[in-house]
Amino acid sequence: MMGWTGVDGVCGAALDNGHYINSPPRRSRGCGDRRAENRSYIRGLQRRLIRRGVEHILAPTGEEKAKMRAALESLLHARKLDVTLTPTPGALAPLPERLAPTGCPDLDAALGGGLRRGHLSEITGAASSGRSRLAAQAMAAATARGEAVAIVDACDTFDPASAAAQGLVLSRVLWVRETGDAPRALKACALILQAGGFGLVVLDLADLPPVALRRFPCATWMRVARIIEGRETAAVIVGRERIARSAGGVTIALDATPARWQGTAHRARLFDGVEPAPRVVRAR
Repeated sequence: MMGWTGVDGVCGAALDNGHYINSPPRRSRGCGDRRAENRSYIRGLQRRLIRRGVEHILAPTGEEKAKMRAALESLLHARKLDVTLTPTPGALAPLPERLAPTGCPDLDAALGGGLRRGHLSEITGAASSGRSRLAAQAMAAATARGEAVAIVDACDTFDPASAAAQGLVLSRVLWVRETGDAPRALKACALILQAGGFGLVVLDLADLPPVALRRFPCATWMRVARIIEGRETAAVIVGRERIARSAGGVTIALDATPARWQGTAHRARLFDGVEPAPRVVRAR
């Protein structure tokens, strides 16, 4: 019978010209399927709208972008909430009162004026590289400004006499002496930072074995950096290798330099010290 087509709802086959033709079974779409398709369509539409909106917001011209960043940084500086900003080309320089000069003109010039207050920085270098001398020089500069400083000496290696010879006012120094217990030294440093009132706090971990320092999780140093956010204190960790720093902090790496000697005779020369060669490493 030509032109007549029937559908067998049971087996899902079509009858054409008296013969059955196999066809795929038809499934009725329920309300659940339609709702799922609607939700998928709405989510896709939302993603497209959000993406286009973000592209529109974040696509200003170069001049407009610079003005927007300058306005945002000025507001954060005014409220002392600029601790999460990393130094970038074209960024506003920190205010002078938010800097702690180290007393070394060349290093201060490389730092943009000094160590940033409210941030955690570090001084790294091998033994006899000048790391202790640089830390003592920074403390001497702080006491010369009338500030109180603190040093947590994890291995009891701090020499007050040599530090005083560099201009450190010992009456303005809080010296916490430890005998190699890294957790106790770190806890003492955290308590000092929480107490406040210090212009510079130095945590000397240089003579501890690296294995003892690797036991501290990264969250430990993040909590230390969090303590001084927005405060007037500059914190510095001294170590033989890089340990930790905050977003706006720096790493002052000291490379090995030849020693200075007095005298010309081979067996009559006197050791005159070493001249540190600091290298500033910033966040990228």
